[in-house]
Amino acid sequence: MAAPSSRTVIIAGAGIGGLTAALALARSGFRALVLEQAERLEETGAGIQLSPNATRILIGLGLADRLQPHVVAPTAIRVLGGCTGREIVRIPLGSEVTQRYGAPYWVIHRGDLQAVLGEAAVQDLNVVLRLGMSMEDFAAHPHGVTVSARGAMGCGRPRGRGSPRKRRRILPAAPLGARLCRRHSLRPSSGSRSFTSGSGAMHTWFIIR
Repeated sequence: MAAPSSRTVIIAGAGIGGLTAALALARSGFRALVLEQAERLEETGAGIQLSPNATRILIGLGLADRLQPHVVAPTAIRVLGGCTGREIVRIPLGSEVTQRYGAPYWVIHRGDLQAVLGEAAVQDLNVVLRLGMSMEDFAAHPHGVTVSARGAMGCGRPRGRGSPRKRRRILPAAPLGARLCRRHSLRPSSGSRSFTSGSGAMHTWFIIR
């Protein structure tokens, strides 16, 4: 496993997209910091279909063995007439899809997929997962990009019930050239712009490089 990188990208949300992006960035030599507003990752949603363009990425991230116990590889998709029940069209899947596109067609529960991605992210030295953190603002300036996140901070595996730890973390910034300082509010109605500690919560600056 590669040593932690000094180049950091911040990702808002530890869903399927956020965790996959974090693992992909880690494979490319970046350090991914994932901020998730939920204090614990829990099973949500229902079954989803993963076409070969998606499974190819997941397999490329080395997740095939972890996903295998949770996936189903259907042999075909059948479209039936509502009145007659007769088959209108049949789309072959299974080995035909794998041979044609170089990756399988899978069906999996959304919660199982997120759990596998979360475990892989926790074990990757280039991915840091912070739970209970909600991103609010960011600003581009000559020294990098600054992000403000609000909340009590947890990290690593989903935590049980109880008070998450409160922490403050600052990462060094890298120059972005002669770019004017600009601030972007992700929550214009929050009314909080002081970025100081508050009751039961904390504002934290994250500097990306």
